[in-house]
Amino acid sequence: MSKHDWLDAIEDSDSGDKEQGGKNGHWSVDKRIPLAMIFTLATFLAGWSGTFIWWMSATSQRLDVMEKAIALLSNMAAPVTQLASRVDNLERVANDTTKAIQPLDSRMTKVETTLGFIQGGVERIERSITQAVTFGSSSPPQAPRVTAVQPRLPPPVHTIPIPVSAPPHQ
Repeated sequence: MSKHDWLDAIEDSDSGDKEQGGKNGHWSVDKRIPLAMIFTLATFLAGWSGTFIWWMSATSQRLDVMEKAIALLSNMAAPVTQLASRVDNLERVANDTTKAIQPLDSRMTKVETTLGFIQGGVERIERSITQAVTFGSSSPPQAPRVTAVQPRLPPPVHTIPIPVSAPPHQ
């Protein structure tokens, strides 16, 4: 039997059915097909079937995982929406606060400028006092003495005495 006898057997059996009048018109296997070829084809088919079953199992597992993830995410939709609305409210409050602070900021700048002028004036007054105290003396300037000042009392108010009658004796 040559290498390609089994191919010839398939062709012969196919043409034989047609020559016999095509009783059933089906393909048939001849005894000239080696068992090794049938075993190889059966093994190949079983391997592909196993691979297909394994692939379907893996796909099923992935589908289960995805369904669980979708269920979990759908349960989280409401809290996420609530958090988003809270963030929007916080942003609105922050913007309102910023708008409220802006006029205060310009006022604060004016107050700081005024305080700077006042501080400069106080420093000039202190220098003038220091120069007045140390004018004409060769010693280093000393801090001026602070003496207790007697407070001035307002002038006495003259009151007119009101006669108070004594309560009647009993």
